[in-house]
Amino acid sequence: MINRKILINTFQHLSEVLSSYPDNDTFKTAESENPWFTPEFSSFAFKAIAQAITKDKVVDFYHKNDYPFPKNPKSVGLAMAGNIPLAGFFDLMMILLSGNKAIIHKSHADTIFPHLIVNELFKITPALKSFIFFSESLKDVNALIASGSDNSAMYFSYYFKHIPHIIRKNRNAVAIINDIKKIDFHSKQGLADDMLLYFGLGCRNVSKLYTTDKINENQFTGFIFDLVEPYRYLSKHINYANNYLYQKTLFTMNEIKFYDNGFILLVPAHKIHSPVSVYHFQFLSNEEATCEEIEKNRDSIQCIATEKGYLAGSIPFGKTQQPELWDFADGINVMEFLAKI
Repeated sequence: MINRKILINTFQHLSEVLSSYPDNDTFKTAESENPWFTPEFSSFAFKAIAQAITKDKVVDFYHKNDYPFPKNPKSVGLAMAGNIPLAGFFDLMMILLSGNKAIIHKSHADTIFPHLIVNELFKITPALKSFIFFSESLKDVNALIASGSDNSAMYFSYYFKHIPHIIRKNRNAVAIINDIKKIDFHSKQGLADDMLLYFGLGCRNVSKLYTTDKINENQFTGFIFDLVEPYRYLSKHINYANNYLYQKTLFTMNEIKFYDNGFILLVPAHKIHSPVSVYHFQFLSNEEATCEEIEKNRDSIQCIATEKGYLAGSIPFGKTQQPELWDFADGINVMEFLAKI
């Protein structure tokens, strides 16, 4: 039998396990399967999850999402993304917290960590073996939660249109920079993390930079190049370096303006999404114009990063890849969704 007290204690224990998980052969094995999953970034993902699922936070989350357990648990299909390590963890957690069953379809890019997490959950609470299953097929599920690319979203939308679903497409974070002279060292470091953790592959990674500062492009790009310098080591990663060189070649051949520091490319553009190693930037006259621009692109934006989270609804620099339980992807309350299936 599963109840809220058991689940709260389960995730408390899991938090303790993940917070001290060693940089061992498991991380190296994951990297051999997917070179984007470096031990450094995998370790960060584990610790970020650990800090989000402490007992106090899970209890607080339950109080704010007080939905009754279903008398008959439903089977919820979970199509996990593989862009960053354990990308589908919070969806799995929501399914369990709602009292339903998770039918997991792993991404081919992340086959090791989902099994690792589930095995840890089974060790802590063996009764969960009746609530978590892996499957290559999701055809018999009662509802679906799927994350992936715009192309995969089209597939999921077509084949699962007959059941309740949450289907997520490409999104990215944006950052608002007002006055480069007033941003402290900690915030600079945090913005660099928001841009380059996981090589920038996460939907919560900053891909677009807005500024209202009265400076020129050389000053702005110089500021960004300075703050990302601690991540220059990424240029030694073969996959990342190949992407950087490919994008640089494309921009050069197509005569697209860009700024280059040897491992990232800054491009003046209105677009939100950008490929690996590329970051778009845009000058706007004031904060009101920035908010209007963001609103126009709301469906492409996962979250907004600002210095110390000064703007209502924004996240402080350095926190985009450390979401809390209530930071629902695409702004959709998954617990509320699950309560209605």
